[in-house]
Amino acid sequence: MSTLLQIHQLTSGPIIWARFFAPPEAHTDRHRAILANSDKYIDQLFSADTVVIATPMHNFGIASVLKSWVDNILRVGKTFRYTETGAVEGLLPQKKLVIIVGSGGIYSDGPMKEFEHAGSYLTAVFGFLGMNDISIIRAEGLAMGPEMAKQGIARAITHAVNLAAG
Repeated sequence: MSTLLQIHQLTSGPIIWARFFAPPEAHTDRHRAILANSDKYIDQLFSADTVVIATPMHNFGIASVLKSWVDNILRVGKTFRYTETGAVEGLLPQKKLVIIVGSGGIYSDGPMKEFEHAGSYLTAVFGFLGMNDISIIRAEGLAMGPEMAKQGIARAITHAVNLAAG
């Protein structure tokens, strides 16, 4: 084992070591136990034809629980791989992804657009994994008064119905 990998093993903790540095053939029973939930989440992704993720936008991004799930499904050799040239190849193609984002303000357009890091982040992550059939449904303006909230929800429902109709 190289010194660099030894340092990572000692400083990154067993979860990081098992997920990113230890090749599967080097996994111990402890590594396999640590990765059991990750493997379950990945199996669910591979068995789905369509993946639907709904999240509120917290502080311009996704909720920490969803970020933890994303960290569990981003696994080299499982959901993506590096080619011989160092390029990334996603291993989850041919899946449809629907992202539903709720936000208090309006982030899809206008002056706050640059702060939208929920739908854009999830689009980037799943694009990295090979998925390119991605739709985002937004329920926006939910904290901007009852009328704006009603309009935001109505637009989201209309978008969802149109998406389902194909």
